[in-house]
Amino acid sequence: MTRHFEEVWIDAEKVAEEYYKKDKHLLPSQVKYLANFVVSENISNSEREEHMGRLLLALSHYSNEYNINVWPILKEATDNAKLEMLDPEVESVLQDGEPTK
Repeated sequence: MTRHFEEVWIDAEKVAEEYYKKDKHLLPSQVKYLANFVVSENISNSEREEHMGRLLLALSHYSNEYNINVWPILKEATDNAKLEMLDPEVESVLQDGEPTK
């Protein structure tokens, strides 16, 4: 049976809630560490993938804790990035709320 990304994410939220329960205070520093590790230059692709998975699990904890529906915000961020690539003035509007002059 094929599982969709949303199903995997919801499962990750449930697992992360339990997994991080006792060490929740360490989560912000773990997210920073994992993000830095993923972009490290001297690691294998398998290490990068493992740490990316752990990073996504940690982020799923936050989406659950703060009741964030990840799909629409990722879509919005993607759409905004596409707009920024098409028109540099859009970047200013998205960041500052006012077009550059």
